[in-house]
Amino acid sequence: MNARKMSKREREEMLSSLRNRFGFRPDTFDDYDFFINTKNKIFILNKTTSSFINSYPKKLMNAGLLFARRDAVIKPTSNMIQIFGKSARRNTINLSRPRTRMYVEGFDIDFREEIPAEEGYVILRYGRYNLGCGLLRDYALKNMLPKAKRMRIRYL
Repeated sequence: MNARKMSKREREEMLSSLRNRFGFRPDTFDDYDFFINTKNKIFILNKTTSSFINSYPKKLMNAGLLFARRDAVIKPTSNMIQIFGKSARRNTINLSRPRTRMYVEGFDIDFREEIPAEEGYVILRYGRYNLGCGLLRDYALKNMLPKAKRMRIRYL
């Protein structure tokens, strides 16, 4: 497999980073294993699937759901946020209807008011829906939604 299972140290560093940034509970990811490929893409699998993958005789390119990218910081993917974002307690921004439309259509968003999040990656929500990730810098939110997931919406 092009990806390898993360070591305990790598796993703990990544999860510690996510807990510190987003306030995830320590047990949020206990039922999952993480794999990392040579391009520092992190994939998540449930432990049952992970044990099967480890015993599979053929080489696999990747397995599981793309969870995050590891660079200077951990950048969560939209998939990760849409699945696990409900557990986040920090650095989340609830968007208004007009700002949600802007985000889903792929635009960056300027904030003039104080927002309850630290600079860096933030989880964006609309009501009870976790939309994806943004990069907050100087009251400006850079849209991190992949182009393939952007869409024009008429009704919200």
